[in-house]
Amino acid sequence: MSKAYINYYSEISHLPVDEQEKILEKARYEAFVNLKLSGRSACYLFGCLSLFFLPVALSISFFGFFSIPTLLLFVISVTGPTLLNRYLQGKLIHNGLNSVLSGSDV
Repeated sequence: MSKAYINYYSEISHLPVDEQEKILEKARYEAFVNLKLSGRSACYLFGCLSLFFLPVALSISFFGFFSIPTLLLFVISVTGPTLLNRYLQGKLIHNGLNSVLSGSDV
């Protein structure tokens, strides 16, 4: 999971990839275990999924499964939650990263 955030944060983007990976793993552990943000992470995931798949369900009930609006909404609802969830998870990991960086001199 942390490999998706290599060169994502300006605070550590100047470091080598191996070092970034180690710091990001510590930041992820810090955020989800020590700061107890795993519940918020789960809420973000389910919120993103429901936010994007609810319009598809409504479109299916009004227009049918193989209509153009339903297919367009389906494409959006596949990419939308992924991008939004990555952004929100990145914010949570950033909280852990700030905590890790304040405890070390990187």
